[in-house]
Amino acid sequence: MASIYRLAKKGDSPKRPTGAWRVELRRRGQPRITKDFRTRGQAKTWVTDTESKMDQGIFSKTHAADTTLFTLVADQYIEKKAVLNRGYGLEFDQVARFKKRPFAKKFMGEITVADIEAYRDYLRCERKNAPGSIRRLFTNLSAIFEYAKNSMGMDHLKNPVRAVELEKVEDERDVIFVGDQERDYFEAAQRYGRGVFIDVARFAIESTMRKSEIVGLDAVELVDGVNVKRRRHDGILWHMVHLDLKIIKLPASIAKTGRKRDVPLSPMAIELIKKQMPENGRPNPKAKVFDISPDGVRNAHNRTIKAAGIVGFWFRDLRHVGTTKWAKKLPLLQLMRVTGHKDPRMLARYYNQEATEVADMMAACSIPGTPH
Repeated sequence: MASIYRLAKKGDSPKRPTGAWRVELRRRGQPRITKDFRTRGQAKTWVTDTESKMDQGIFSKTHAADTTLFTLVADQYIEKKAVLNRGYGLEFDQVARFKKRPFAKKFMGEITVADIEAYRDYLRCERKNAPGSIRRLFTNLSAIFEYAKNSMGMDHLKNPVRAVELEKVEDERDVIFVGDQERDYFEAAQRYGRGVFIDVARFAIESTMRKSEIVGLDAVELVDGVNVKRRRHDGILWHMVHLDLKIIKLPASIAKTGRKRDVPLSPMAIELIKKQMPENGRPNPKAKVFDISPDGVRNAHNRTIKAAGIVGFWFRDLRHVGTTKWAKKLPLLQLMRVTGHKDPRMLARYYNQEATEVADMMAACSIPGTPH
C-alpha cells in the first residue's frame, strides 16, 4: 500500500501545503520506504515502478541503489578502496570534484547516462579540459559505480559512465632529445642539478626506469581533514641491487605496474650505482641508492631544462630516450624485459626510430638488381 501526500512548508496554511510530495510505501515482507519527490506525477511513477519490482521479486536487489546517495558511495570508495591505490591523492581530489556536481545529490539508481553526458559537456565546453583529462576523470568516476556494484550490494546497478561516448585521446608523447639537446641538458645538469641528480638522469636513460621507481613516490593523504604529503616508498634500496647478477630486483610495491620484475643493468648503469656506494663499501641495505627526493629530482630537472633552453621536455621523457636507444640494439622481447612492458602496443608509445634509419635498414636488406 502506498500513501502520497504533500508536505507543508513553514508559513503554509494547514489545508494548503506547498512542499514536496512524500510517498510512504508499505508492503508485507519488504522494508517500509519513505521518499520525497518534486511533483505528484514523479511520486506516482516511482510507486508503480517499485511495486512492479516487488511483484517480480527484484526490488530487494535494487533497493540499495535506489536509496543510497552518490556522495555516500563516493566517501566509502575513498575510505576503503582508493586509499589502497598508488594515486590516492589524485583520486581524493577528483572525488571532491564529483561531489560538487548536480548528479552527486541523486541516489545511485537515479543517475542516468544523460547526467554523465551533461558532466562531460561541462568539462569539455566550460572547463576546456583536454580529452585525456576527461577520460582519466571518467575512469575514476566509473570505478565508483563499479565499487557500488561489487562491494555495496548494488548488483543490478547499471554503470552509466560506460555508455558515455568520449573523444579519442591522441596524447602519445614522442619527445626525445633532438640535435645537441642531450649534450646541453647534461651540461646544464652539472650546474643546476644539485647532488646526485645528474646520476639519476643518466640512470633513467640507461635503465629506462621511472622516476618513482628510482627515487621514490610521494602521495597526498587526508589527515584530520588536511591534505598531507607522505612518502609511499623510497625507490631503489640497496638490498634490491644485485651487482653480481647485473640486475635490480624491483618489488611489486615499487613497480608502477604493480608486478615485481628484474631490471637488467647496462655497464654504465652499474657504474652509476657503484658511484653511490659509501666509502667503506658496505651500504645500509634499507638505505636509498640515490639519495635525493622525488621533489628534488623534479626541481633540478626544471632548472636544468630552463638553463639548457629545452621546452616541453619532462623527466619521464628520459625513459623514452632510453627506450629509443635500446630499441636500436635489442630485439623486441629483450627490449620489453628492459622497459618492463607486457604489451608491445604500450612499448610502441615510447619507441621512436627516425624514418631515415628505417630506410637505411631496408636498403641493407634489399637484394641488388634492376626493378622490372
